[in-house]
Amino acid sequence: MTMRAAIYARVSTDDQRGNYSIPTQLAECLQHARRSKYVIVGDRFVDARMGKDCARGNSSIAAFVDDFTSRELSRPSLDAALVFLETIGFDVLIVHALDRLARDPYIRETLEREFEKRSAKVEYVLGNYDESAEGEVRKDLDATFAKWENAKRVERSMRGKRGKAKRGLFVAGRPPFGFRVDEKALGGLATEPAQIAAVQRIFHAFVLEGQSIGRICQTLTAEKVQNWHSTTKWSRSSVAKILSNEIYIGQGYYNRHRRIDRKRFDLRDRAEWIPFQVAPVIDKAIFKHAQVLLRENRETRRKLARRFYLLSGKVFCETCGHAYSPRNRSGS
Repeated sequence: MTMRAAIYARVSTDDQRGNYSIPTQLAECLQHARRSKYVIVGDRFVDARMGKDCARGNSSIAAFVDDFTSRELSRPSLDAALVFLETIGFDVLIVHALDRLARDPYIRETLEREFEKRSAKVEYVLGNYDESAEGEVRKDLDATFAKWENAKRVERSMRGKRGKAKRGLFVAGRPPFGFRVDEKALGGLATEPAQIAAVQRIFHAFVLEGQSIGRICQTLTAEKVQNWHSTTKWSRSSVAKILSNEIYIGQGYYNRHRRIDRKRFDLRDRAEWIPFQVAPVIDKAIFKHAQVLLRENRETRRKLARRFYLLSGKVFCETCGHAYSPRNRSGS
């Protein structure tokens, strides 16, 4: 009986989907399947040459591909592979190398057990692990070294980024709205005229015209002004982020945040921030005024009751004379 196999491949970030890692992983997984005479199954498809998600077609490969950290047990395409296993079924999950499933031995073992509980085994193209106690020990050793090697790589990368920031340059990631990476420009960031015009409009409308953030969003959306995500729908959070970002008065920072998990960050102590300078595009007085208005907006929202109270403002404390407040139900 021919065995059915699903392919799982992984890179750590969305940016890495553009390199050759996914196509090479898929190619070697396919070779492994042919040698073992497996039939490839799956309901997700990837372009064999580009490594990007695509519709089913002549150049596509059925594969579950994540651009997600291996530190997470739950990943979109890995979860999809488990759902496919439960609903349709397959016998083998082919993974290029052990660290593509997980570098951490505990996470790797946990994921392997999840597939085994559903009657599918995990096979690695690289490693040639025996289904024995010795094979498990080799897996643990390889995973431990992979985890250590990754920790050293991250440490080297962070050291390099801190060094670059201390030289006064923008370090990494997507540049703030209104700027593009240019090593020759001040701070390593050059201005994007169209985006800077939108930034200046936002500050002018908020500070000089007294428009609300909601009204600014409506105007920019109606005029189809492109935002940071290259769409034309503006949100209150996007506008508020622009209004509070010191980058527009020429002051940027690296190492401001500490990662809590994939989606959450915590602000570091200000002494740990590494400052760098860029070309200012907003007057400091206007920026300072915007911060005052933002604080006033926050205070106003905090004072607004979230519910209607029938007796609010009509019942008074006989001791102190203060009106009843839902925040102070004793009255005093």
